[in-house]
Amino acid sequence: MKRIIALVPLLCALAWVSGCDSSSGADAVLACQEAIRMAAKNPSSAEIPYVAPRCYPAEELCSVRWDHGDGLRLQNGFGAMIDTTAICIVKRGAVTGLDLDGKSIL
Repeated sequence: MKRIIALVPLLCALAWVSGCDSSSGADAVLACQEAIRMAAKNPSSAEIPYVAPRCYPAEELCSVRWDHGDGLRLQNGFGAMIDTTAICIVKRGAVTGLDLDGKSIL
């Protein structure tokens, strides 16, 4: 029990550094997942896993990033599922920027 209590300040510090409260961060990821799905050639086949967002409450901004190997896979024009990178910016609850494999979508 003492070990768990000792970890509480560390966990609180980590939550503060990331700047995300659970609802705004989760909402940002959901908004980005939907934006990626809409940009996909075949939205129903898109594999878009949850990743941890970086949020900045003072700016009302969250950044969500999928790197190679994070599990984001989209279908290409030939029907093959391709490992994809993405960077998504959410400001005040709306997606304001989206890059897929280095190409600006939004």
